[in-house]
Amino acid sequence: MANSFGCQILAEFALRYPQRIDRLVFQGPTVDATARTFWRQFGRLMINGRREPVSLGWISLQDYVAAGLRRAWATLKIVLEDKIEEKLPYIQAPTLVVRGSNDPVAPQRWVEEVTRLLPHGNLQIIPGAAHTLNYSAPEEFVRVIQPFLRL
Repeated sequence: MANSFGCQILAEFALRYPQRIDRLVFQGPTVDATARTFWRQFGRLMINGRREPVSLGWISLQDYVAAGLRRAWATLKIVLEDKIEEKLPYIQAPTLVVRGSNDPVAPQRWVEEVTRLLPHGNLQIIPGAAHTLNYSAPEEFVRVIQPFLRL
């Protein structure tokens, strides 16, 4: 299970170690292939910041400070250069794609494309939620993923 950039990492892991994967959950997968620039992503994150709890902003800020500017910038370059859409057709594990209906970072068109590219993809939308469902809408997120994960 992964959120945002974590979906890119999980996709890579699933390709390298398919025997270790039973099923995947991509929550708010990035990066939308039509918005693979710093400014497009920055703008979407600013919009999303107004839709998430204020407490998440403080947590994110602390994470960026702890990482340092050099590391944060290097990670951002990786995020923007990684083309998850090229990997998705090769992921054989059943994959649930989850999106908040108010997520500007992973727009509806993009998550539909992600789901279509996955050989065994399914899409679930959580009404009224933004990008970071695991933080801002955890009960709804668990409700959606529990049956898929067979918990």
